[in-house]
Amino acid sequence: MLKHIAEKYRGTLNFATIDAKKFGFFASALNLIPGQFPAFVIEDLQTGRTAPFDQNKEITACAIETFVEDYFGERLESQKRHEV
Repeated sequence: MLKHIAEKYRGTLNFATIDAKKFGFFASALNLIPGQFPAFVIEDLQTGRTAPFDQNKEITACAIETFVEDYFGERLESQKRHEV
């Protein structure tokens, strides 16, 4: 569903998935609500800041593309990553 977005931002943004049952404990570190999956978050590995997609909204290709565009257009406020 997000493949075309990942290809569009190749080299700028990496897309990855994790097994929420095995690694769900990372949710709070990424400023996500634990146990509320699926979820989407942008994490800047250089600054440690995150921009979580609203977990109360449905994840769709259109919604995520708009979210990513807003992130790169600096229309989203990022948060400091929590330590696990």
